[in-house]
Amino acid sequence: MVKPKHARKLKEDFLNEFGCNPKLEKAIKLLEEGFEDAIQYLNEDERYQKYIRTTNSLEC
Repeated sequence: MVKPKHARKLKEDFLNEFGCNPKLEKAIKLLEEGFEDAIQYLNEDERYQKYIRTTNSLEC
């Protein structure tokens, strides 16, 4: 199971490797802006993570 701490480490590794690439500037900005919101479900117990769903009908 991925923990929030591990996800943050993976993000930092990605930014260290690709952060200077001007082609990825917009993608990196979006990653940094929405990362914490995107990993919130990782704070829940593992047995509940598979039941967490989006309320966005476009993502269903």
